[in-house]
Amino acid sequence: MQHHDGATHNYIMFTVNMVLSLIVMYFVMFSMIDGWADFRNNLNTAHMALTMVAPMGIIMLATMGGMYGLTGLNVALYIGLAVLFVAALAGTRKQSEQRVRLNSWGTFCKTASLQTRRQHPKVKRQVGAHLPRSSHSL
Repeated sequence: MQHHDGATHNYIMFTVNMVLSLIVMYFVMFSMIDGWADFRNNLNTAHMALTMVAPMGIIMLATMGGMYGLTGLNVALYIGLAVLFVAALAGTRKQSEQRVRLNSWGTFCKTASLQTRRQHPKVKRQVGAHLPRSSHSL
């Protein structure tokens, strides 16, 4: 009976490890932003964190097999983590497809804004403004 309790404890600690790792990976994804003004909480960040934590769980199970002795539960975890990885990766790709469609309009607007600034150097860049205001036009 002692062996079963030890195994249960190991699986509980595995779960705690995965949850804490997911939280850390989620927030590490924001290390690329310049400052709080650029902070955008979005679903893609969660998908990326899940995409990273799923293989980590598989690697932990594979390399620390002595700690996780319940074969049936291990197989279920391998399958569950693999499904989680594929689903999170699909979610990330879906977000990328949507972003590409949205960015194609944004790229057009930025290009128009850059061309306007090159033609009229006194025009300052304004957030959301793609053409100079009437007071700045020639």
